[in-house]
Amino acid sequence: LQSKTLDLVITNIENTNVMHCSDPLVDEDSYHPALEVGIVISAPLVCRSRSNEIPSYCFERANFLELYRSLANINWNNLRNILDINQAVEFFYENLYKVLDATCPRKKIRHPKFPFWFTSSIIHNIKQKDKFRKKFKHSGRQADLDRFKNLRALVKRDIKLAYNNYILGLENMITSDSKTFWKFIKNKKSTKSNLLVMEYNGSQLSNGRD
Repeated sequence: LQSKTLDLVITNIENTNVMHCSDPLVDEDSYHPALEVGIVISAPLVCRSRSNEIPSYCFERANFLELYRSLANINWNNLRNILDINQAVEFFYENLYKVLDATCPRKKIRHPKFPFWFTSSIIHNIKQKDKFRKKFKHSGRQADLDRFKNLRALVKRDIKLAYNNYILGLENMITSDSKTFWKFIKNKKSTKSNLLVMEYNGSQLSNGRD
């Protein structure tokens, strides 16, 4: 518009393509058209399992008076002497987490075993499918194998149907209930498996601090 750039995509990745989105989720603003950003990342990525997760902070039980006092007493002047941005960020989080560790207890978060769009029927059939799989492995009976295969096909069909219905519901509610949509996006970004340790360029990444 009038040769002015209103929306920016800032990245240090060379292979980045920005184009107009042909299928936006909501009606476009003429001043801010929907953009589609594509990036290509080529890097070695190694995932390894981790036996235990770092508990999350339980802020409802935090000592906020002590937390505020400790934050106010941090000497941030040393940040002015740090010229490297990575070292400055490390200094910032080191002091922040030091205060949180001293004033806020931890709690263990139990991640749900199944996606939240799974119905009770799907979960029941998954357990039944696993039951007959183990039963056939022990007995070798064709009837147990047939029951397992039937349940497997049923579960695949029901999962696809439940997911499509959930996505359709999100699309219909996105203008009136955007929180549900962003909850879904956050859930998609979260890692629910036990592959929680990654190696990238020789460094191990295992939590939000990394």
